[in-house]
Amino acid sequence: MKKKNRWVCLGLILLLAVWIGFSNDIVAKLCPYSTVKTAMFSDFLGEGTPICAIDQFLPYGDMLETVGIQGWAYVPTQEDSRDCKTIMVLQNEEYCYELPFELPEDYENYVFLVRSDVIDANHLTHQTVGYAGEFATYMMENGIYDVYIYRWENENAYGIVHTEKQLVKQDADLRLRNWRCVAADKPAIPLEEETVRYSSLEASSVADGELMLSGWMFVRGKNSDKQQIYLNIKDEAGTDVWYTTLPTERADVANGQKDDRYIQCGFKGTISLDDIPDYAVTVTVFAEIDGRLYRGDAYSMNLDKEQNLFTVNKIEE
Repeated sequence: MKKKNRWVCLGLILLLAVWIGFSNDIVAKLCPYSTVKTAMFSDFLGEGTPICAIDQFLPYGDMLETVGIQGWAYVPTQEDSRDCKTIMVLQNEEYCYELPFELPEDYENYVFLVRSDVIDANHLTHQTVGYAGEFATYMMENGIYDVYIYRWENENAYGIVHTEKQLVKQDADLRLRNWRCVAADKPAIPLEEETVRYSSLEASSVADGELMLSGWMFVRGKNSDKQQIYLNIKDEAGTDVWYTTLPTERADVANGQKDDRYIQCGFKGTISLDDIPDYAVTVTVFAEIDGRLYRGDAYSMNLDKEQNLFTVNKIEE
């Protein structure tokens, strides 16, 4: 009897080992949702720039770490786009994943896929611009990911765009947040004082425990698509922190200067209020281009975190 029990235990241990070894494959086959797939970011490059929005991001909180996503995207085109496809791409320094949205054959029966509101508002000829899907993310590594949307209309209109959002994943806890600036070391490169440069800290707001900043900067005669814009925040004690920013297109600035080299001169980013002193600070815009650092305008900021109130004023030289 003892020998029989021993064999039963050994069999159960072996079965458990097999289950552990193949559990992901088994779950993937039984999973009612699409599964996030590993990807190569370079596979999604293109000439076009999608226009898009994420309307819904709903974590289910289940054991499959599922999330429901809905939105719309398109690349401007006058050509046929009936075979369009939309993919969400998640990337950080270590991993890259894709979430391909499937378009059913009877998509015209789904208002949230056709999105006539977007088509009419933008005078599009597209058959559909909406996307929706449910994805199990249990095989995805925890971390913070930049969120991109890849859109393919036809062989002449396709590309990828940063949504200015980040996905924060900790197992079944998934959430979207505004792209957050990253603290960085001061660039160890020469500061160029003589070259003509222009900058502006245009928009700023406080919400949900974050300070959101945006603006633009360009250096006369330099291609802005080669620059990295930093924000330097210094408190009254002289302690300062450098932050990276997210580059954005500013066609209005380029058009105003009549120079396409400045199209990518925009920047955006958010900073947690926990990282900013609750009193006067100075925010200075810097641009790094071709191994040189250029100083832009400086702004004084007074922040009242309790009231979500602050003032920003340019410091005149």
